[in-house]
Amino acid sequence: PDPLLVITPAGVVEYADGKKPVTVVDFGDLARITLRVSGRSFSDSTIVHLDVWLDLHGHDGRKSKWRSASFADRHAAIQAVLEAFGAYKAFRAVGLQPS
Repeated sequence: PDPLLVITPAGVVEYADGKKPVTVVDFGDLARITLRVSGRSFSDSTIVHLDVWLDLHGHDGRKSKWRSASFADRHAAIQAVLEAFGAYKAFRAVGLQPS
């Protein structure tokens, strides 16, 4: 099957291929998410290559790095995860359970 990234109100599930396990990010396990970006270019170029990922900070103090295995160069995927997590936190702040 083709790679699949599913962003839900409660988290993220990604299937990359049959060689990698399915990745699950449960927003309920996270205290916060930090957007990280690193850029590089050659001195004679105006083109900058961006490396973008998310640092996931758990309620238990653990930190892990997340980047889509299949859509790593699609910054819209990272943006969608950030937006979904923000919505999750907003729902939880007013006592609602995202569904």
